[in-house]
Amino acid sequence: MVAKKIVVVAGELSGDNHGASLVESIKKLHPGVSFFGLGGGSLNASGVELIANIVDLAIVGFADVFKSFFYFQKILKKTLAAVDEKKPELAILIDYPGFNLLLAKELKKRGIRVVYFISPQIWAWHFGRIHKIKKYIDLMIVFFHFEESIYKSHGINCAFVGHPIIDIAKKTNKKDALLSAFSVGKPERIISLLPGSRKREVEALLPHMLSAADHLEKFLPGNLFLILKAPHLDKDIYTRHLFGIRGSFKVIEDKYYECLSASDFAFVASGTATLETAILNVPMVILYKVSFVNALLIRALIRVPYVGLVNLVRGKKIIAEFLQSDIKPDLIAKTAADILNNHTALADIKGELSLVRASLGEGGSYDRAARLIVEALG
Repeated sequence: MVAKKIVVVAGELSGDNHGASLVESIKKLHPGVSFFGLGGGSLNASGVELIANIVDLAIVGFADVFKSFFYFQKILKKTLAAVDEKKPELAILIDYPGFNLLLAKELKKRGIRVVYFISPQIWAWHFGRIHKIKKYIDLMIVFFHFEESIYKSHGINCAFVGHPIIDIAKKTNKKDALLSAFSVGKPERIISLLPGSRKREVEALLPHMLSAADHLEKFLPGNLFLILKAPHLDKDIYTRHLFGIRGSFKVIEDKYYECLSASDFAFVASGTATLETAILNVPMVILYKVSFVNALLIRALIRVPYVGLVNLVRGKKIIAEFLQSDIKPDLIAKTAADILNNHTALADIKGELSLVRASLGEGGSYDRAARLIVEALG
């Protein structure tokens, strides 16, 4: 095959990880292709020559974006200079719409085909972006069926490849081995706490989750609470919140899916973790909290009735959501206790979670996406 060049751009940790897996799949199909662009450590390790590492900047929220405006203007110019020098045949833009849609406009001026991998959440907010997507994007590759329907209804070339989490979140049957490794007796139930992957999320949600766990212990005693730590965050961010908290708690630095699949229930930060929990068929409640300023802006722009992906995928509320000032630990604990004490409610929720799992497609999404991209590459 003739050597080809692809520019790849990911601005967040999840996009960096997804992008690296996609690059690996493309290289298997087209060994002669070379990659350059913006991203983080995962893309770099997969063989992408980085113009800049923008993942480590960890932009979160509107205020951070405003502060970083001039930085991103500089990065955009630097990226376009590299594009003009290397002349790639194709671009893969991964989520990160505030930057990537600006870049897509400039790439189209240069006659470069643009593939968007992981749709911006236009169905949740900023739906007006669909007009830019139609104008500048040659192919949109999505993880959810409902996204494909939205784009196709607006005349946009779109392909559903399934969600890669299907390949990643694997249920295990290692509960006894885990308990033995933790040197604990057999608890009445295991409750996992998933407070998010960003420091700000953890700081905002973990204290509420711990307080809810404390309340739940009063309703239903004998629990083992597992705090599932994000691998890139310091353990101290978690352990300092444990002072004065009663009950049996362990901060888990690895065995993420083993712990989650062994759980009877989970308190989960809104995001992809809700899908992981659904795939493993673990009942849950969802928590979401951002700064006051960001909450006001989001409230003005949001256009969906739920924040939890599991509820959005099902098109109805199957999991209780606790948002912003409605995060009341005693109420969260009571909701969890009511579910755990009700076999019918538990069965109903697990049935709904199985339907969520089925709607996410089959395994092999990166390979399917790679085939589409190689076809577009020509």
